[in-house]
Amino acid sequence: MISLPEKDYTIHLSADSFIKALQGDKFVIDEQGNKHNFFYTKYRIDKAEYRNVVVIDQRVIVSEPIIIKEDELFGEALAFKYPILIQGGEFQDSFSISGGEFQGLFRISWGEFQQLFHISGGEFQQSFHIERGKFQNGFRIEGGEFQNGFYIERGEFKQWFRISGGEFQQLFHISGGEFQQLFRIEGGRFKDSFSIEGGEFLQWFSIEGGEFTKEFIVDNFPSKRGIRNLEISTSKLIKSKFTINENAKIQQLTFKKGISGSGALYIESIHLQTLNFENFINEGKLEITGLKLGKFQTKIINQESIPEVAIKREPPISWFETQIIISKSNLGSAVFKGVLFEAFDRVIIDDSKLNNISTVNKHFPLSAENLGNKVNDQGILEHDPEQMAEIYNQLYLAMQKQGNRLKEMEYYSQYLYWQRKAAKEDKKWPALISLTLYQWSTNFGQSWVRGLGISLLVGLIFYFFYSISLNGVQVGFQYFTFDNLLFHGKQFFQFLLPTHKLDFIPHTQSRFLSSFLDIFSRIALGYMYYQTITAFRRFGRK
Repeated sequence: MISLPEKDYTIHLSADSFIKALQGDKFVIDEQGNKHNFFYTKYRIDKAEYRNVVVIDQRVIVSEPIIIKEDELFGEALAFKYPILIQGGEFQDSFSISGGEFQGLFRISWGEFQQLFHISGGEFQQSFHIERGKFQNGFRIEGGEFQNGFYIERGEFKQWFRISGGEFQQLFHISGGEFQQLFRIEGGRFKDSFSIEGGEFLQWFSIEGGEFTKEFIVDNFPSKRGIRNLEISTSKLIKSKFTINENAKIQQLTFKKGISGSGALYIESIHLQTLNFENFINEGKLEITGLKLGKFQTKIINQESIPEVAIKREPPISWFETQIIISKSNLGSAVFKGVLFEAFDRVIIDDSKLNNISTVNKHFPLSAENLGNKVNDQGILEHDPEQMAEIYNQLYLAMQKQGNRLKEMEYYSQYLYWQRKAAKEDKKWPALISLTLYQWSTNFGQSWVRGLGISLLVGLIFYFFYSISLNGVQVGFQYFTFDNLLFHGKQFFQFLLPTHKLDFIPHTQSRFLSSFLDIFSRIALGYMYYQTITAFRRFGRK
């Protein structure tokens, strides 16, 4: 077993000498003229044993820009025949790979990279690993061919990590690492799965481009902080399968653009604080199964921005704990399974189409206490009557399509409730009167018992005034006897019949006022009977 030398002295290499060391040159000359050999015929790390390998240890210091590119003289790619293990070192300037043929694995196990680490080309025939290391000023991939997997297991990335190109023929896997600024995918071809099973993303993880042939998976339950903000806003609709597995931790999850007919997005029971659909169109499969409201640890980090990749973003709203936002979106035939909407502090729906969605077991809230169409600058949930009416109309149509009669009528009553408020604001008096009577009579068709009770009350009031308006009827407490109550009880139930005669009470004579009250009572009672019967038969609506 060979262990790394103690860092009792340093080796200062020029960029050219360092590249020769990576190629396996056995006699590398440092800046003082001393010769060094970084090539090992046998090397063991923990349980792994390597043969014929290049090992860069913690003594190495390179102060010049490192540029690995094609041979300028012959126009051929530089060949790196042996596995490369960077076990340490201090790289004070940029580390750039724009060419080269790396026939063995490329593994960064430690080291400090003080400037940009940049890959714009090269052929990596074996896997590329980042086990540890400090990357002070950005990590960028905009080219290169990775034939056998790209793995990030640990590492501290103080600035952005950006993928704008490159071809990844095997798995791209993130199982650890601390990403303190933006992690951005805006290009690249991922022919196998892209998997996140760990790591701490303290700012944004943004997918704005790239071609994902197989599947994008988030399964980062072991992570303490998880992903603070995951935004999927690819320039084209999602064509592959995106899966966020159960117990993944994402503080804010945002989707833009949408899903094509061949694409699918599955969100299982994950821990999150905010779910946001913005300018989103679903033409494929969208399935959300149970959401767990999460409390996330936060870490204060340097907010220094990099102009090259700076993205203007609105800061997350801070006055609420949990929310669902659906803004200017068409969710298509999305399915929500067991999503406890009422547990969220805010459910905001703005200018969106929901009439084809399905909700299973749990449903969007009926109360406007935590459902609205926007939040004002003070963090108060606002309710525009016309927009609220449209929201509940969409939900009513969705439940009608789903065949859920109970929820259908509940949303329908809320739709009419907000229509009434809109009519009042717009001073549409005929609509306001009609909707007010509907609400007063049966609560928009929700209670036939209420309709029956009000029918009897209205009938009693009209009968009282009708009877005292007749000639031959005496009024006074002295007539409040059992016989009189029995007599008027019989006449009252005749009065409730819309087809009763004009002079149905014996020994009385009609007057103009009594005739008017009789006709008006027939209209009022007929309306109440109709509303009561309609409410009673509400489950038979078609």
